[in-house]
Amino acid sequence: MTVEVFDSIARIDRAEWDALFPGEIETWDYYRAVEQAGLPGFVWRYFALRQDGVLAAAAPAFLTDYRIDTTLTGPLKRWSERLARLAPRLLSIRMLCVGSPVSEICHVGVTPNIAPVRRQALLAQLLQGLREEALRDRVGLIAIKDAPDGSPIAEACAKAGHTRLPGMPTAVLPIDFPDMDGYLKRLSRVTRKDMKRKMRHGQELRVEARSQIDDVIGPVMALYEATWQRSDLRLEHLTPEYFKAVLRNMPGRAICFLYWEGDTLAAFNLVLHDDQRMIDKFFGTNFTARRLNLYHFSWMENVRQCLARGLRVFQAGQAFYGEKVRMGSRLEINWQFFTHRSAVVNFLLRAMSRLVRLDRMDPEIRSLMARAK
Repeated sequence: MTVEVFDSIARIDRAEWDALFPGEIETWDYYRAVEQAGLPGFVWRYFALRQDGVLAAAAPAFLTDYRIDTTLTGPLKRWSERLARLAPRLLSIRMLCVGSPVSEICHVGVTPNIAPVRRQALLAQLLQGLREEALRDRVGLIAIKDAPDGSPIAEACAKAGHTRLPGMPTAVLPIDFPDMDGYLKRLSRVTRKDMKRKMRHGQELRVEARSQIDDVIGPVMALYEATWQRSDLRLEHLTPEYFKAVLRNMPGRAICFLYWEGDTLAAFNLVLHDDQRMIDKFFGTNFTARRLNLYHFSWMENVRQCLARGLRVFQAGQAFYGEKVRMGSRLEINWQFFTHRSAVVNFLLRAMSRLVRLDRMDPEIRSLMARAK
C-alpha cells in the first residue's frame, strides 16, 4: 500500500474519489470549487491510499496557521485578541488538519463493504501518511476536524492516542411530516405561535432561487462580510469566487436563495442538495435581519423547499444550536482530534484544551456532551 499526497484534487480521478463517498453531497466537484475559491491562509492537501493501483482510501486536508483561541467567545475572546495583537505568534500554531474549513463533517472515504478490521488497517495507514506529511512540511500539530461520533475515522484516531475534544455538532431536521402545517404541529405551542408571528413580518420579502449570482456578487459579499464580522467562531474567510465556483461546479445541486425587500438584497442563503438531503451552507444578512426575522423566514423557506423536492432531511449547518433545537432539529455529535509531534508541546496543548473546549462556550453543546457520556 502507498499513500500519495497531492496539492490539488484535480490529480485524483473524480469517479474514483466519489466512489469512496457514497451518499455525500460535498463531492469531488465541491472540493474542486473550494480549491478554486482562493481562500486566504489555507494550503490544500489530498491523501490517497492505493492498493494494487486502486484507490482504497482518501481524505481532504489543509495546512493553516491555527489560532488556538478560535473557539473562545465573550470576555475570554476579547482578552485573547488583545494578547494576539501584542504577540501575534503566541496564540498561533502551524497545523495539518484532515477535513476542510468549509465542509460539514470530516470526509474520510474507504472502499465500501470491507471488513471492519480491514477498514481500520487502511485508516491507520492513512494516519501514518498524515504524520509523514507533517514531518515533510515541518508541521507539529496534526488534527482531524469534525469526525462524526462512532465513525471509523473517530475510532482510528482514538486508537492512535489522539486527544479528543467536542467539535461542532451537526443539526438535522428530519422531513417526516407531510406539509408545513404538519411541521408546525411538531413544535411547542410557544414556538409555533412565535414562528407564525415572525412569518407575518416577512410577507413583504421576495424569494429568488439562483444557479449563478455573478451579477449580484457585490451585495452578496457585503451581506457575508456583515455576518462574518458578527461571528465569534472564525476559521475561514470566504471569497466571492467561493460562491461562484460552488454554483458553477455543482449545477442542479447548488442553489443560492436571494431574499429581496423591494430592490434591496436583504439576505442570501447558499444550499446544497441531492435527492434526499439539503445542506444549509451559508446564510448572510445585515441589520435588517431582526426587523424582518430573516433567519427564521429563510429556515421556513428551506423546509418548504425540502417538502417541494421530496427531500427527507434538512441539515441546518453549524452554530445557533439553541434556536435550531427549538425549531425541531436534533444534534449529532462530531469530535475534534489532535496530537503534536513534540511530546512536551502535546502535553501543554492538552492542558490548554480544557480551557478552549467548545462545550465550555455553548450551553447546547455542553448539554449534548453530557448526554453522550
